[in-house]
Amino acid sequence: MKNPNSKRDWAMPDGTTTTSFKRHRNAWAKLFEPVERELGLVCTQYHPGALFNEKTGGGSINLPTWFLIRLAKVCEQAAECRLLNEHMAAS
Repeated sequence: MKNPNSKRDWAMPDGTTTTSFKRHRNAWAKLFEPVERELGLVCTQYHPGALFNEKTGGGSINLPTWFLIRLAKVCEQAAECRLLNEHMAAS
């Protein structure tokens, strides 16, 4: 495996590239972490797209980047709604 700190181009979800592995990792994590949280999955591989596995070791699904971007937005909205509902219920 190549050293992630070596100078090279890393693909970003929007189709651009960066020479920063950290920027590359953070951009992809911004997409797969909401999906992991909301659906109880684990992202085991990303770019291109993302491969998710069930935590229980069951099935897996490979999502294309365009769908991952949309799903991440939906998961973020679901999390915000849940937090708002929890806050209102506690009031």
